[in-house]
Amino acid sequence: MDVNSLSDDDLIALSNKNYDALSDDGLVFLASQKKRSPTFGENFGIALNQAAQPFVKASGLIAGGAAGLLGRDEAQESIYKGMENVSKSMENYWVPKDVEQSFGDKLTGAAATLPVQMAGMLFSPAETGKTFVDNGESLDAAQKAALLDTAGNVAGLMFNPTGKLLPTMAKGAGMNASQDVLSKLAISGVAEKKETQEQFKPTLESAAISGIIGGGFGALGAGGDTKATVKVGKTKYDTLPTDKTPSYDVNTDIQNAKITLETEKAAIEQQLARQGDMDSDYSQKLIEDIRQK
Repeated sequence: MDVNSLSDDDLIALSNKNYDALSDDGLVFLASQKKRSPTFGENFGIALNQAAQPFVKASGLIAGGAAGLLGRDEAQESIYKGMENVSKSMENYWVPKDVEQSFGDKLTGAAATLPVQMAGMLFSPAETGKTFVDNGESLDAAQKAALLDTAGNVAGLMFNPTGKLLPTMAKGAGMNASQDVLSKLAISGVAEKKETQEQFKPTLESAAISGIIGGGFGALGAGGDTKATVKVGKTKYDTLPTDKTPSYDVNTDIQNAKITLETEKAAIEQQLARQGDMDSDYSQKLIEDIRQK
């Protein structure tokens, strides 16, 4: 199909990137055009939109659900429509229809928007459930899919490697990539329609992007260590206080005991000698004391 065959409305819609306004001929023309490689800025925008969509849908579903519980049916419908409009506007603004991303482009976009990707991961169950509903799946299947996505996210967040930066990033990447594959296998298993099963089929690209996000979570645990270590250094507590008490020498004590014994022996001998001599001063003193009594 040639561009000259398009209607004025289709030409205006293409120039404004208002792809929702294209007619069937306009959509066929757009699909037939050769896709170009996106720029870095476009990769950034596509990844940013991908990460932000779960937050938009989660907010709309929560707010709409709250309005429904309060019996505000009109408000609920308005919130849901507003959510759809915001989601489509983001898609049209950030995602050019004339580009085709390679595997490397997707990885580049995910790495460039890593903080937003990490935050968006927390709201992915809402987008999973809404995708099921949009595809015509039963409410029961949509709820199961959202619960499986939640369980996968919880399992990934509970795995908190610590240590040096690169090892923790590698562990986080491996865990999140594995979680992505297992979660999508489980989610596609509860899908009832072929379209949904294909949409949630695990792919290398999806696992790799999840690995990048997991590496970001792993980096948050860098610097910690699960093993306690004791560092020995030179501090005032390293040396025990010096004992100021003189050392004990048993030979000295024996020698002192001998001297004491000899002294006491000599004193006793002198005392006995004085007592045996009636003319000694000691004997005379005793006699005088007796007479006075």
